[in-house]
Amino acid sequence: MMFSNIKSFYKKIIGFDKLFNQSISIQNNLIALHKKSDELYWGMIFNNAVSNSDWLINRSFNPGRWAAGYPMLYILFRIYNDIKPVNILEFGLGESTKLAYQYNKSFPESHLKIIEQDKAWLDYFSNQIFDIRENTTILEIEQVMIEGVKVNQYKNLLNILKQKKFDMIIIDGPLGSPQNSRYQIVDMVLNDVIAKDFIIIMDDYNRLGEKQTIEKLKLVLNEKNIIFSEGVYSGIKDTYIVCSKQFDFLTSL
Repeated sequence: MMFSNIKSFYKKIIGFDKLFNQSISIQNNLIALHKKSDELYWGMIFNNAVSNSDWLINRSFNPGRWAAGYPMLYILFRIYNDIKPVNILEFGLGESTKLAYQYNKSFPESHLKIIEQDKAWLDYFSNQIFDIRENTTILEIEQVMIEGVKVNQYKNLLNILKQKKFDMIIIDGPLGSPQNSRYQIVDMVLNDVIAKDFIIIMDDYNRLGEKQTIEKLKLVLNEKNIIFSEGVYSGIKDTYIVCSKQFDFLTSL
């Protein structure tokens, strides 16, 4: 009798475990569906926004997976269209570059600099889409220790950027790291590479490594008494924006 009771007790536990695991699976599926619906929503917003643009001529985009998603593309379009930044720095060549390149060509007073790690990808993009080679610097990836963990970063980046100040920085490279990912933006702020009036965009903010870096970035901004606004745009991936207070409206478009 005792053995039978114990067996029945364990069956109940196993049953509860199955129910719990099923509920977690359902919850995860609902979250994924919600993210996909958000992505579709931002896709419609983006396509409507660019429909009458006189400078964005090529409107062929392939968002998703490793590339920028629709929330990020929409934010970037609004910044280019409404703010008209002058000195633009982009980490990682990709879908967002299609916007940056066409904006730069239509507004010759602007300056676009792209940092990329893969020359083969640069050549393919330049031959098949837009020839962006004159705007792009290829930098090797090195691993450095930050707070006891290895982090990917562009080799010799600060020397390349010295004596420059950027009012718009787009961070979608280098390849992400599990912790303190794309940390060089913190070093850039410490070394006064950002302009007084600035906008910084961080893609893949849904990942732990990028979140850690943003927390460090905000600490540095506060230490330097730089007043800022921040916001998050969510689709399948999250995109983070931090900017000067005067651009506060960009955090809730």
